[in-house]
Amino acid sequence: MDSMLQCVLDSKDEAERRRLLDELILMHSAPLIRKVLRQRLSLYISHSGTNPNNPDAEDLYHEIIARLLQRLNDWIAHPDDHPINNYRNLVITITVNACNDYLRGKSPARARLKNSLRDLLLRHRDFKTWKGENREQLCGFSSWNGQSKSSAASERIRQLLENPESFQSDQFPKGNIRSVPLPILVTRVFKWVGGSIEMDALAEVLMLLPGQ
Repeated sequence: MDSMLQCVLDSKDEAERRRLLDELILMHSAPLIRKVLRQRLSLYISHSGTNPNNPDAEDLYHEIIARLLQRLNDWIAHPDDHPINNYRNLVITITVNACNDYLRGKSPARARLKNSLRDLLLRHRDFKTWKGENREQLCGFSSWNGQSKSSAASERIRQLLENPESFQSDQFPKGNIRSVPLPILVTRVFKWVGGSIEMDALAEVLMLLPGQ
């Protein structure tokens, strides 16, 4: 990617430079941004840059693209004042900073929910938390204690995050999910996923459900 940066800087034709920038963003930056969003926030963005079921995820994704383009334009205008030594690290840094800003913006509600979840998972005899292979905080039913993340469960989580309405219509077709107690809601999520889930992903799922 860094060699492409040099091509962008060396280009004297504005249209060609725009084309190279678009290629740099779409082919090299966007996949890395989507990966970091999945890892940091369990937010899923399609290859077309959309998630119709989560406008916040789309907004954050496009905010990151805008920040990256601004940084690139600053570099093009004044390369000595705004050097880019490692483009991959730049993309990761901008994305992580945007993720942190996003979490700070949602922190009051998210912090309250995570505190409630921690308390519930610690005191409820049917639930358990444990560390995964990569030291991530996993949770699930007590009978799953020590279980690693499975590809099938990870796919169910991805589907749930992309389309929380499907979970609601499947698990609560006639009821008002706003009135469902947290232990029952967590139980339904665990059963629907069918395997261990990261604490952050569980919190994100619950944040996406109406009334949470």
